[in-house]
Amino acid sequence: MYYYRPKSGDKLKVGLFAVSKLQVAMLAEAREVQIQLTELALKFNVESATARAEFLQEAVLSVLRAPESWTHFSVDSQTVVSREEAAQIFNQISIQERSKLSVETLSIVNGDIRQESVSDGNREPGEYIVVTFLIGTDDTKSLFGDIRDVGELKAALERAAATPAESLLVFELIWSPQQESDSLTGDDLLGSYADLIRVG
Repeated sequence: MYYYRPKSGDKLKVGLFAVSKLQVAMLAEAREVQIQLTELALKFNVESATARAEFLQEAVLSVLRAPESWTHFSVDSQTVVSREEAAQIFNQISIQERSKLSVETLSIVNGDIRQESVSDGNREPGEYIVVTFLIGTDDTKSLFGDIRDVGELKAALERAAATPAESLLVFELIWSPQQESDSLTGDDLLGSYADLIRVG
């Protein structure tokens, strides 16, 4: 899991705020995405707005480059006028998504890295990985609309990758499982990500 949150001294803009979640389930064969996301998270120093936007762009591109592996998706975006309400919504979604992880083997918060190695034990081989983008922007409209097919999913990912640095206030990137040797079973996917829609 990787996320950037403004530090207590950071000044946030006042106005409309959009909180958007885009989730893509992929076949476990796309393990290079897990590897790439880990490498990106360890590579980027996100102290600057430009670097944060570049990190988000590169992470989205990792998913965009493997469309043949997309199986399911979920999208949600809402706009509020209160910064406090936006923060509450963002944190609530973040907790919901993080609670689906059996263990956080990699977490980076504002550059603070924590890694943990775990054994796969007797876990059954899985079929899927899930990548979640949670994005908070100061914008006059929701980042995503309804998605009905793979073309609109691709367009939504492209919009996320193009988020301007000056508008990107906070973001969180979660991929599950995080270890490239692990994957989710079909039962895991249905149990933890019941709102996912099959790619048409």
